[in-house]
Amino acid sequence: MQIPYNSKNMRLYLTRGHAINAGVNKDGRVFITEGAFILDDESLTFILAHELSHVKLDHYGNRVNASYATSGAMLVLNQIIPGVGYLGFLVNKAVVNNFSKAQEYDADKMASETCQRCFNISVEKQVHILKNLKALTVDAGGFWDAHPAWEDRIKNISESSQ
Repeated sequence: MQIPYNSKNMRLYLTRGHAINAGVNKDGRVFITEGAFILDDESLTFILAHELSHVKLDHYGNRVNASYATSGAMLVLNQIIPGVGYLGFLVNKAVVNNFSKAQEYDADKMASETCQRCFNISVEKQVHILKNLKALTVDAGGFWDAHPAWEDRIKNISESSQ
């Protein structure tokens, strides 16, 4: 399915897999797994609104820039302190994944606003959707994770509506 946006077409892809998952790649292509289709329409609407928010907010490009900046800083630091560059992979992963958590909160807020305004999905229903997703998926939120914990995401949506 193609969706016109900023004079280009965004594409939505269905991918194989029993896990409930969705994401955006570097080309702005949004994918959702077959496993997600056990969810109700409002849950799928929220998930797709969340992923399209990533596209609209250019999160992929910003994440890549954070990675380049971190790598560049590690290269410079390696010139000052020889050998420290070996830590570059770990430092990059830590910085980029924790940077990504802020993007998840932003995408959740935009998805929440969109779902309220365009689809009449209340914040209470969105909280129910996120709690259901928490029960059906692996929770995140650890230091090395790119996604915040479900409870933090629920709190983020609840607070943004007040």
